[in-house]
Amino acid sequence: MRNTPAAIDRKIDQTIHTWESACPEQAFADMSLAQYKAEMQKARDAQAKFDLAEVQWQTARQERNAAYAQAVKLTNGVASSVKGHPKFGEDSAVYAGLGYVPASARSSGLTRKRHGETAKPAPAEPS
Repeated sequence: MRNTPAAIDRKIDQTIHTWESACPEQAFADMSLAQYKAEMQKARDAQAKFDLAEVQWQTARQERNAAYAQAVKLTNGVASSVKGHPKFGEDSAVYAGLGYVPASARSSGLTRKRHGETAKPAPAEPS
């Protein structure tokens, strides 16, 4: 059996159920059933804290992701506004400062292969 939190919880529940149903007045490991339950409550309280922290973590992550999505949307809106502004436009230093490539610095990406040129052969390996 693996010692996962769920497996440990099942083992605690099984122990309490068996102890209660078979011999609730008997002491084991120098403790009564009530003492055992009190000790096991510490583990359950710790797990509850962990579960609460997990929920808070997930909530914080969702809030952060939503805030970032809104931030990206607004930031892109600012860039679009700068791009469309008559005083600045897509060829301005402000637009470049926002991390975009100004229109004058863009290349078309078009390449033309010249006829008559062939690819250079790979150098032969010395033997």
